[in-house]
Amino acid sequence: MTALQEKYATQNLAQGYSEADPFTLERYVQFHHFMPKHARSILDVGANTGRGGQQLAKLGPDYHLIALDCVQSRLDVLPICYRKAICALSNAIRPRIRDSTRSSPASSWSTYIHQMSIRPCASSSGS
Repeated sequence: MTALQEKYATQNLAQGYSEADPFTLERYVQFHHFMPKHARSILDVGANTGRGGQQLAKLGPDYHLIALDCVQSRLDVLPICYRKAICALSNAIRPRIRDSTRSSPASSWSTYIHQMSIRPCASSSGS
């Protein structure tokens, strides 16, 4: 695990409420409604413990769910609806050519943006 991933994992673990957030299930229902009807492979970026994926699996039993999270202990308790788990930061995975059968939930869209195409933000000092 890189130092950056360790930093994000620590921050994520400090946000325990994310594992019981009542809006998560509703949000994944919304994701489902906006997915292409023929989507099958879904990368769930920030999958956490998989509550959202469970909701997607109920709505689309043919989905091939892949979890991506930077916290291994959360991936260790994923429900069986996930076919694969990747413990990494989203900028550490290699993008694949996206086709019409692949989709990803809302926060996942950044996964498909090449890292070099994102401009650095100005520092808080204004420089």
